[in-house]
Amino acid sequence: TKVHAYLDKVLRKDLISFIVDQKGPEDEVVLATAAPEEYVTIIAEHLHFIDHIVATPRVTKGDWYHNIGEKKWENINFLINARPLEIISFTDHLDDLPLIQHSDKVYLFPPIVTEIDSLKQQVNSILVSFYE
Repeated sequence: TKVHAYLDKVLRKDLISFIVDQKGPEDEVVLATAAPEEYVTIIAEHLHFIDHIVATPRVTKGDWYHNIGEKKWENINFLINARPLEIISFTDHLDDLPLIQHSDKVYLFPPIVTEIDSLKQQVNSILVSFYE
């Protein structure tokens, strides 16, 4: 379809290959994003290796929230149900600081990669520029 052809053009092939190569048989991949779940569901189906999505919910009756910052970490933590997992994150934004603080290893992309020295003073996570 046109949607899948478009996604093939715009999604980061280097990152996708990296994740697929690193994913073990017991590993679970969570696509956690501030993007609306309607879009994220399509992307996750296209990629075939995403096990769970955590995204900004549709606007419906009831509480609405933007899936960023502490709320994103709360949603991920709820999903993993406090299981003792190694958490490896990929981010490009300081809004993900709560997730970064709970991650074992974090791959950083621009623009946040410029903040790597500052972040090293705030977190115990292993921080790596994806481009190194």
